[in-house]
Amino acid sequence: MIVWRICKPRHVAVAFDGAAAATFPGGWNKHGQYVVYTSDAPSLAVLEMLVNTTPHMLPLFKLFTCGFGDALITDIGPLPENWRHLVDPSWLPLQELGFACYVSQRSVVPRVPSAIIPDQSNYILNARHPDFATISIGAARDLQTDPRLRSTALPAVS
Repeated sequence: MIVWRICKPRHVAVAFDGAAAATFPGGWNKHGQYVVYTSDAPSLAVLEMLVNTTPHMLPLFKLFTCGFGDALITDIGPLPENWRHLVDPSWLPLQELGFACYVSQRSVVPRVPSAIIPDQSNYILNARHPDFATISIGAARDLQTDPRLRSTALPAVS
């Protein structure tokens, strides 16, 4: 499986160490969990980034691919009925699911649905899992997007 990650140029060297997520928790992880957020398509990675930044910044980002075998993937488990509407600071039920998967070490690659496009998936790589070393990480390259996207104001996802 190939997944995609976007990051700022200054974070390229540490894009896969999980420290950013451990310091600034996301929807699927708590403070202190070294995880790396990836998406199943570059377009989804862009959308996930756009809900957290402004479109004019997109040309500054770098894009990575990484690959792993399907055997490393586990679905994170039954989601709360209203999971798409849980936003910071009410992420706790989703963070609890991610935390349980992280501390049990049951999977190096938990798969979670995207709140933006639930038919697509994000993959939350556990950077502290023993199998993390088996994930291949490609070189960073410039993120190429259509200039029209950078000038479009997108509403925040609720």
